[in-house]
Amino acid sequence: MKSAQDPESQVYRDNLLKTCQRCHPNAPENFSTSWLSHYSPDARKFPLVFFVDLFYKILIPAVLGFRGLYVLVDFAGRMTRRWHRRPRE
Repeated sequence: MKSAQDPESQVYRDNLLKTCQRCHPNAPENFSTSWLSHYSPDARKFPLVFFVDLFYKILIPAVLGFRGLYVLVDFAGRMTRRWHRRPRE
């Protein structure tokens, strides 16, 4: 694999559009310069994208986890109340 600075490389800036158009045939001229492409967000280059991504990676599991915990606690409370309402013999 050649360096990204090598003009012969497929990922060299001048060759990048042609490389992208292999998988994205209708890619416009600015396609290779837009967004992050196939790269992961980096805290130094794209701090906003990086921290929003991190925020959601923490928020979504936390919300789902607390929601699951809420359901379990609610279920346990309902079963406890049901158990205590039954007349004892």
